[in-house]
Amino acid sequence: MVKVVRPWQGTVLGYLAAIGTAIAAIGGVLALFGQGMMFGLMGGMLQGAPGMDPLVAGGVTGMLQGMFWVFALILIGIAVFSFFMTRGLFAGARWALIVVLVFSVLGLLQSLSMGEVVGIAINAFVVYLGVSVWKDPFYNQKG
Repeated sequence: MVKVVRPWQGTVLGYLAAIGTAIAAIGGVLALFGQGMMFGLMGGMLQGAPGMDPLVAGGVTGMLQGMFWVFALILIGIAVFSFFMTRGLFAGARWALIVVLVFSVLGLLQSLSMGEVVGIAINAFVVYLGVSVWKDPFYNQKG
C-alpha cells in the first residue's frame, strides 16, 4: 500500500488555521474573564459621574456586560470549530478544505470591497493554497 503524503500547501493551511484558532481562543478567554474587571471599573466611573442615576449606570454596565458574554461565547465557539477544522486539514479531510476555501473566498470578496491590501494578499494566498491541493491524493482519500 502506498502511503499518501500531505503536501506542503496543506501543512501551511493547517498552520494558518491553527494560528486563527489560537487568536480566537485567546480573544474569547480575554473577553470572558476581562469583562468583569472592565465593567466593574466602568460602573464605578459612571456612578460617580455628576447627575448620573446609580440605577441607570448599573443598567448600562449590565447591558454591556451581557453583550460581552455573547461576544465571548461566539469567539469560543469559533475557536472550537476552527480547532476541528485544523485537525481535519492535517488529517486530509476534504470537508475541511472546502470550509477553508469557502471562508477564504468570502474573506477575499470582503477585502476587495473594502480595499484592504493585506486582507486581499492573505486571502488570495489561502485560496491559492486550497486550490493547489484540491486534486491532491491526500485530500481525496476514500474511507
